[in-house]
Amino acid sequence: MKTASCAVATSFALLMSACAGTRGAPPQSIANVDRVRESPGAKLAATRAPQAYAMAEQRRKEAIAANADGDTTAASLLAERAVAGYSRAVVLARAADAQHELDDAQALISKADSQFRELSAGRTNAERDAQDLETKLKVAREALLPSTSGATTPDREAARLTAARSIAVQGALLCGAARLIAAADDTLTNAESALAKVTTQLDAATTKGPVPIDAAARGRAACLAVLTRARRTAKDAVTGQADALLAELSTANMLPTRDERGVIVTLHDAFAKSVTPTADAKQRLEELGRVAAAHAGVGVQIVNHDSTPDGVAIGQSRADAAASIVIGAGASKEHTKAETAGTRAPLVDPRDTARKGRNARLEIVFVTPGN
Repeated sequence: MKTASCAVATSFALLMSACAGTRGAPPQSIANVDRVRESPGAKLAATRAPQAYAMAEQRRKEAIAANADGDTTAASLLAERAVAGYSRAVVLARAADAQHELDDAQALISKADSQFRELSAGRTNAERDAQDLETKLKVAREALLPSTSGATTPDREAARLTAARSIAVQGALLCGAARLIAAADDTLTNAESALAKVTTQLDAATTKGPVPIDAAARGRAACLAVLTRARRTAKDAVTGQADALLAELSTANMLPTRDERGVIVTLHDAFAKSVTPTADAKQRLEELGRVAAAHAGVGVQIVNHDSTPDGVAIGQSRADAAASIVIGAGASKEHTKAETAGTRAPLVDPRDTARKGRNARLEIVFVTPGN
């Protein structure tokens, strides 16, 4: 009995000794917590994700307290939660850094976009100013033409007569374009009167000379100056409107061109009979009328050119018929004008029987206020 009692007492003492040996010894998980806590990522998380870091710190303290109380199981669980908390804090810190970098990148992009818009606007203004200066230079050059041209041979005088008539017509059309976008003033009226006088002289001129080509050139320059001033002072001016019209008409396969008056669409073979537009021309004119209706303040100048001298009345009737279709499609009647140039502004030599038919054409000119 005494031997058995001693054995039981010894076993109980060993068990208590074993249990006592685990109290106060930190488990491996707490050591892992400290390693994670000292990592660079966790230290960064202390400032970038303070709330998540504080929660991990609390779990660590609880793990240490549980271990001190001898509850190693709870200490291990709390230590694992602390490690997870530090890891979450690191992730949040990295996410905060990434968001900060993204914000910086977006700010740079926004700044670059703003600079690009400013540069684009500056380029547009520079191009507009350059175009304006180029027009002024052209006006000045034409205004400085010699007052008289010397005598020449009959053949050259005949060429001068053709050129002078073309120049006078161009001037009249420039003045007509100015009337579409600005109210008439003394300058415009005087320029038109001077051209009318030159035209009368040209009608009576012969190849024996002298042909008033210099007066025609000065009249054209005066009308171009009036149109340029009208564009600068027009109340309906829209920056880039001519470029927008050119792009729109190009997209519609209208094959537009430009001259001093504005954006031009030229129709050949537009009339089936003397004054009746063809079905294709009528469709094109309706489309152009709708384009004009969509651009407020734009004038529409419709000019008929003939390849043979059919007479002013027929040419004007053709232009009137085309203008009626354009207005019917939506163009402003007030800002639409029909004119005829007859055979005074040919594209090819009227003596070229094989090609002179190209001279017969209908011009629809969009006269835009502003540059």
